[in-house]
Amino acid sequence: MNDKGIKYPDDFYDFRDGKQISNETIQKWIDECIQRLESSPSCPDSTYISSGNTKVIVFKDMGNDNKPCYEVSVASGHLEYIET
Repeated sequence: MNDKGIKYPDDFYDFRDGKQISNETIQKWIDECIQRLESSPSCPDSTYISSGNTKVIVFKDMGNDNKPCYEVSVASGHLEYIET
């Protein structure tokens, strides 16, 4: 058990029954997240958009050639711990 007492899956919210998000909307979210990271130097190294049963998370890093590279994760029907 971790220091916060977070236990999987007991303490996690289940998004599997949330509204299904279309592939087109997911692509728009990916584009929007990358745009956020590219357009603001003060933006953190990650951003996300979520709704229904889906969450898009984009991480930005600097590649070996000093150009930004992105890691994109799409989670549909996921479990998530949200601290309140």
